[in-house]
Amino acid sequence: MHKFAIKMCEFAHFCSKNTHFCIAHFATFLSQIYDFDRLTNSGATVIVIEHDLDILRASDYIIDMGPGGGEAGGRIVASGSAAEICACKESVTGRYL
Repeated sequence: MHKFAIKMCEFAHFCSKNTHFCIAHFATFLSQIYDFDRLTNSGATVIVIEHDLDILRASDYIIDMGPGGGEAGGRIVASGSAAEICACKESVTGRYL
């Protein structure tokens, strides 16, 4: 992953937030969404690895990996908008979005 991040820095701003929070911290959630919007509005590319469904719903583009975890995963199941992920029958994420 480190080499991938270095390569991405050559082409765009790279933002990685390794944060875990629950909906009880709604102010943190709103702040993070605001930060992402501010970055993308300034022309930056933001790549986030996230499981929070609210963050996924707010995303412009999602790459859903799976279909399971570990050995049962590792391939792209679906990609596109939240609506496109929901339309993919193979996507476990789409069932919850």
